[in-house]
Amino acid sequence: MLEITGEAVTFLKNYMDEQNLDSPLRVFKQNGCGGVRLALALDQEQPGDNTFSDSPITFLVDPDLMAECGGIKIDYQEPDGKGCGCSGGLSLTSTKALAAPEGSGGGGCACGSGGCG
Repeated sequence: MLEITGEAVTFLKNYMDEQNLDSPLRVFKQNGCGGVRLALALDQEQPGDNTFSDSPITFLVDPDLMAECGGIKIDYQEPDGKGCGCSGGLSLTSTKALAAPEGSGGGGCACGSGGCG
């Protein structure tokens, strides 16, 4: 199941219109500074993809990722202007904990100016 809040749809639609983008958005698993997380990228539909297009934007999810996540929620909150900006923006969450890809090691990195953490 993929749940996209109205706030997320509005934010993404406005951003894509401003940037003149017309492409489906793929939900994918990424190993980053804070560990494994879900992210979005422009992409084209692949055979077998789960396709969600009940909003003005089409979202794509690989069936294996969907099974691993259980459910995915995409939300958006306006930043509150405090700190480094980590208190708002897009949020992608899964109902199940995500495992790091085998052999990926830890997700360590140093965050410089403008970074969080």
